[in-house]
Amino acid sequence: MKTLKDLKECFEFAIENKYNYVAVLVCNIESDSTEIIINHSKNFESKLAYYQTSYNDDLTLKTYTRVKIVSFVYADTFDEIEYVLLNR
Repeated sequence: MKTLKDLKECFEFAIENKYNYVAVLVCNIESDSTEIIINHSKNFESKLAYYQTSYNDDLTLKTYTRVKIVSFVYADTFDEIEYVLLNR
């Protein structure tokens, strides 16, 4: 199971290796719907700070635990993001 620490490591790797994007796959457990949120490299530090403040260690949203980050990836293109997040 992925954790907030894993997400932090993903962002750090993306920053160090100059990837264009970090994307997260968010699931609403109640409705079984998903969405992909794509963060551009210009926003990596502020988005990581947001995730660390707003999500629990198990990647559930602190204010509504039925929302959960279920996967994430660093990538250079939208095609890479789609392939990894939607084909797992």
